[in-house]
Amino acid sequence: MKNYPIFQEELLQGPLALTLEFYFPIPKNKKNTILYHPKRPDLDNLIKFILDVMTDILYKDDAYIYKINAIKCYDKNPRTNVIIKEVNQLPFKEE
Repeated sequence: MKNYPIFQEELLQGPLALTLEFYFPIPKNKKNTILYHPKRPDLDNLIKFILDVMTDILYKDDAYIYKINAIKCYDKNPRTNVIIKEVNQLPFKEE
């Protein structure tokens, strides 16, 4: 496993695209199936938690995030994957 620094020298600045993948332990009665996780905690609460935790660590303000893709599933390996990308903003051109 690669070791990534937690703190950036400079905080990211917008626009930012965020992908969140929340994986929960598979219930004993569903061991042979990977399923979506339709129970608590709510996906919107998980997203908000991650956004709040990363403020002042990866970015100054979560307002920089313009796009979020998120999923909540069961998996053999419970974890949370966070992928954040800085997007190059093209200058606005009037015609």
